[in-house]
Amino acid sequence: MRARAQQAHSAFAYRAVLRAEAAAALAAQPLRDRALVLLTADGWTAEEIGLAVGASPTAVRQTVCRVRTRLRRWRKAWARRTHATRAL
Repeated sequence: MRARAQQAHSAFAYRAVLRAEAAAALAAQPLRDRALVLLTADGWTAEEIGLAVGASPTAVRQTVCRVRTRLRRWRKAWARRTHATRAL
């Protein structure tokens, strides 16, 4: 295992940094998708992740892109709900 992988923060460390709502949105993603996003956030390349999980780098990039898109949609919906609640 690579030295950086051994030093990488666990998924629980990321949860402490994220807001509870964002952590819940990330936790709602499938386990494999969530792992790919967290490894990408930790600085792994698509090639490194692909080797680690047995997927092609292209598949890793596509999956990460799709998860980020879902999270962006969630963030926009959350912002609309939050602003609507503040207006009350």
